Amino acid sequence: MNLVGAALLVPTILALYSALRRSNEAFGALGAILFFMGIAVYIASSRAFPMLYLSRQYAAATTDPQRSLLTAAGQALLAEGQSRSGVLLIEFACLLISTVMLKGKVFSKASAWAGILGNALLIVVEIAFIPVASSPAIVVAACGGLSIMTWYLLVARRLFQLARA
Repeated sequence: MNLVGAALLVPTILALYSALRRSNEAFGALGAILFFMGIAVYIASSRAFPMLYLSRQYAAATTDPQRSLLTAAGQALLAEGQSRSGVLLIEFACLLISTVMLKGKVFSKASAWAGILGNALLIVVEIAFIPVASSPAIVVAACGGLSIMTWYLLVARRLFQLARA
């Protein structure tokens, strides 16, 4: 789901850059570049594709030793953990883009603040809480997630308004 969500942000970031380039082209471009670097790292380091490959091999396996070998390979991938590489870069890029939104006149201040708050909270979670899953981490992540969802909705609404105009 995270891969799909990240991939769906690609056209959104392009649209945001297009809408914000008159407000501050340099920082808008920097945000877009950082986002695309982050998404490339995130997708390249994802465990989803190797697990999909292993699951297809497992389904095609005809002997118990083959299945055991593939099960061990899958468990090794799971033990290594899901990489969060690139996520911090994506969140920082969206924070930068939200800051450009705040200084421009294309998007509402509420949109910009929702993006700033959500991305800042998620950056805090990535830096401070990822090694340890704790109650404060869940609260901060939930608040950041709700702010990001609000940002997505406000940005989508405004982009649709701009497309009609």
